[in-house]
Amino acid sequence: MGQDNRQKEDPTAIFPLGQMLGFEQKERQLNKDRMEEEIKDT
Repeated sequence: MGQDNRQKEDPTAIFPLGQMLGFEQKERQLNKDRMEEEIKDT
């Protein structure tokens, strides 16, 4: 279990800051799209 968490954290530590921010923006956009889809479904 502990090793899995470490593997998830390591890539983010290696990423340059710009890449991290771009990744976060993509994640936020995906979450926004998902939320909008859920609102449409209900």
